[in-house]
Amino acid sequence: REEAAHAEAAEAERKAERARQEAKEAAERAAAGEAAEKERLAAQKAAEEAQLAEERAAEARALEERERQEREAAERHAAEARAIEERERNERQEAERRAAEAHAEEERLQREAMEIEMREMELAREEEERRAREAELRREEQALAEAAKVPTPRNASFGASSSGVGTGLSIVSQTRSKAYSSTKPSLGTSGGTAGRNQVAQNGNGRRQGDPGNLRVASALSTLGAAYRDAGKLDEALEHNKRALSVRIETYGEQHPDAAFSYTNVGAILRLQGKLTEAFEYYQKALEIRLEGNGEWSSDTATCYTSLGALLLQQGDLDAALENYLRALEITRELFGENHPETAARYNDVGAALESKSELDRALEHLWKGLQIQVDTLGDRHPGVGDSCNNVGAVLWQQGRLDESLEYHTRALEIRIEALGDSHPDTALSFGNVGVIFERQGKFAEAVEHQQKALEIRLRVLGDQHSETAASCINVAIALERMGNIGEALDNFRQASKILQATVGNKHPWSSQARQHIRRCEAANKKES
Repeated sequence: REEAAHAEAAEAERKAERARQEAKEAAERAAAGEAAEKERLAAQKAAEEAQLAEERAAEARALEERERQEREAAERHAAEARAIEERERNERQEAERRAAEAHAEEERLQREAMEIEMREMELAREEEERRAREAELRREEQALAEAAKVPTPRNASFGASSSGVGTGLSIVSQTRSKAYSSTKPSLGTSGGTAGRNQVAQNGNGRRQGDPGNLRVASALSTLGAAYRDAGKLDEALEHNKRALSVRIETYGEQHPDAAFSYTNVGAILRLQGKLTEAFEYYQKALEIRLEGNGEWSSDTATCYTSLGALLLQQGDLDAALENYLRALEITRELFGENHPETAARYNDVGAALESKSELDRALEHLWKGLQIQVDTLGDRHPGVGDSCNNVGAVLWQQGRLDESLEYHTRALEIRIEALGDSHPDTALSFGNVGVIFERQGKFAEAVEHQQKALEIRLRVLGDQHSETAASCINVAIALERMGNIGEALDNFRQASKILQATVGNKHPWSSQARQHIRRCEAANKKES
């Protein structure tokens, strides 16, 4: 039994071992199945992921292709943009270059305009001298003759004033600072309105050509006017001839602007004493006006006035009067009797008649012009002051000193009120009143007024100006008449010094100043 039991136990042990082995094998088979399943699942998952990656790669390739195409399109657009930008940059640079040139030209013209304005402000103070010179030169011979007539030595025919220092009182222009024209060189002529202000009305809407040329021509004319007013006649002539050339090239020779420049060139030639050449330019301007505007035009009237002034300077008084009368007729027809322009033409006619020594007729026309100015401008207008001066000048020549004093005093009051006590015209009137007082034997009053004129001119014009020299002469003459030879001699010497610096040692005015000095030095020696 024990052996049986032992056998059974051994059998049971073998069975158990077999069961364990089977279980182990089953477990191994189960584990292998799970691994296979896992491998299958992993392979399936890997396949799915590979498919997804391939899809994503395809998408990435498609995206990359799109991006490549977009890049190429962007590069094409960028290249086109760069080409456009380059073209715009070139156009911009060209525009900037042109703008810079235009700006530089504009700045140059502005600088020139500012310089001109500054010159005009300074040179306006010299206007009376410029208006007076022609009349003073016409009276030079008379002045030199009077120089010998001591003790009334009114032979200082130079001077800036229209008083004709030393030769009596002469007529002043009605133009004043109205415009740059052909007439300022002459005394007693208003000269019309040709000039810078005329530019706006010359074209009559017919301007053609390059506007830049118009600006250049205008600038040249303006510079010419400034040089002319400064007494630099060669430079003035050069600039006005250049302006004429530009206008002829741009608009043609028969254009109103060309007539304007012909007039200005004639004015400079007239100042230089080249009267024959000046006449040709004036005549050409008149021909253009007659062809373009006809006889009955204010511009045509201005040309007649310019010719009248030139003929007056040449001494052809009848022809001068004829041109002045024609200008008066046209102006009266255009503007009527009661108009400031008509008054100015009456003044011109009066100047011509005064030069012909037809003093009654001159006075008639000057009075007529004065009355029109009072009616149209009022009795306190600077132009009325000029006309009062002119009437007083003719009354002076007629020997009607009280009446002359009345008109010159009225002119002085108007100028003080309208222009102030620091204006060349005011100095002129102080000097005129002083001349009459001196002639009337009122020497203290004469010295007082001439000293006032001298103070104004020193303040406004400085101590190196011929008008200042003229006042020194007038003060000296009044002092000499008072018997104050020492002070008179000091003033004569000061005048001579100024004139040598301004007009030169050989000028007739400097010669007259030296005559004054010699006379006073001789009187001093005689008293000693």
